[in-house]
Amino acid sequence: MAETPRYLKSKKDQTVYVWHELLVKHEELYEVTEQEAFPERFLPDSAKTRSSTLADKLDTPDKVIEGATTGTSPELAKDAAKGLAAKKLT
Repeated sequence: MAETPRYLKSKKDQTVYVWHELLVKHEELYEVTEQEAFPERFLPDSAKTRSSTLADKLDTPDKVIEGATTGTSPELAKDAAKGLAAKKLT
């Protein structure tokens, strides 16, 4: 039977480490459960699919996205693309 993973967390910067017998001896690390180490994995379904009226207002229409440019002038883009079609990827 597989053993449940164990984790250690730093008191100083909250970094999570996989449990190891040498790391356990370090005084700045303490053992935590998987849920404490990675709370985003255990969100309830209601929190994952949360919707708000503000999110609907901030949604960008597809028409605007299609017409968006990169901000690079066409002349510069053309100059930068010179020779790209001739090169072959190996």
